[in-house]
Amino acid sequence: MKCAVMNRKQPQGWIHRFLTDENGSSAMEYALMAALIGIAIIGSVTLVSQSNQQNFNAVSDALSE
Repeated sequence: MKCAVMNRKQPQGWIHRFLTDENGSSAMEYALMAALIGIAIIGSVTLVSQSNQQNFNAVSDALSE
């Protein structure tokens, strides 16, 4: 029969295995890369849309004169 003290060490072993396990780490890396690419795309689309808005306003102003 195991004593209660030995059972306390079992979760620590599980935590150690969880923190040192490298299985699935590549999926996490891919998710991080996808998030960074998404942020870059959103930023560039925002900048391009602001530039296009200025161009459309200039053309609209020139046509209305």
